[in-house]
Amino acid sequence: MRKVRVAPKGMGLNDFVAQQEGFFAAEGIEVEWDIKTFRGTQSSWKGLDYRSRPQDKPYAEGDSNLIQCACAWGSVSNASAGMGRFIPDCYGVSPWAIFVRPDSKIRQPSDLKDVPISVGMRAGSHFNVPYRLEKYLPLEHIKVVNTGGFGARLRALLDGEVEAASLLPPQIDMANQLGLRMVMQETYCHRPSLPNGLSSPAHFSARRRPYFGL
Repeated sequence: MRKVRVAPKGMGLNDFVAQQEGFFAAEGIEVEWDIKTFRGTQSSWKGLDYRSRPQDKPYAEGDSNLIQCACAWGSVSNASAGMGRFIPDCYGVSPWAIFVRPDSKIRQPSDLKDVPISVGMRAGSHFNVPYRLEKYLPLEHIKVVNTGGFGARLRALLDGEVEAASLLPPQIDMANQLGLRMVMQETYCHRPSLPNGLSSPAHFSARRRPYFGL
């Protein structure tokens, strides 16, 4: 069996199902979860440059067997920087939203003019902000601040460090349950990055089976 390490993401429930149901094994893949990198993607990235983020470190340390997932733009950027191999034949579509606190004066996308929005630098939460907001605001009035991972952005919003945050699952559901206000909701496209030598059809066949019960 080909041994690989997978750094799961918040939207990666299907990966856990695929392992539990034996779908990876059926494709000749033995999976080890990289929980350290996963926790890093949830944490703060303040003060970290590109290629120094938690999800970048395995590549810097020469890890050639790590599978990760990023937004389509981030996957291309990472591949060009030598961090994983971009896979064009597989993608997922995830919910995405911008939230503010319930007492905020911000009620619609145009109210976000010149308001720093908490994002994870060069990740889906970052690239999707100008992409989705530019139909409401000129690009020069769309501002972002690098807070970091999934959980860190929600925490920064709750703690009053930022006025708005770009969120993905499962933090979108958490924000709704906590009574935060959704200003806008759209989707974003995410794609995996594979190590060289791993067969993409085998990996993706295992990952998609939980969706279809095959």
